[in-house]
Amino acid sequence: MAELQVLRDSMARRLRLLEQQQQGLTTQNAALNKRAGEQGVLLARREAVRTELEQLLKGELERGEVFLEESEGRLRVELADRVVFEPRKAALTPAGEELLTRVGAKLAVEGHLV
Repeated sequence: MAELQVLRDSMARRLRLLEQQQQGLTTQNAALNKRAGEQGVLLARREAVRTELEQLLKGELERGEVFLEESEGRLRVELADRVVFEPRKAALTPAGEELLTRVGAKLAVEGHLV
């Protein structure tokens, strides 16, 4: 009888330990699901900004004047020097100024979300 009681106590301790582990894993799973949802929202916003920039800069992208590159979860907008500056000059061209204004306005509105 004593052996059965020892075995029963051992099994009860094991059960409590497993229940604690299960509770910890449930909490961890909930936190991971929440984080995955937040990452999904950020990804959707980033994709929306990219799509809007592609629409906004469609002509420039087709002419090779602007490049969009996504790397490590970040969207990079690269403007060709020939569009933004005249050769051997530091002053913006009128087209470059207009392009920077359009891109800047979009990034100023959406940039904090990306």
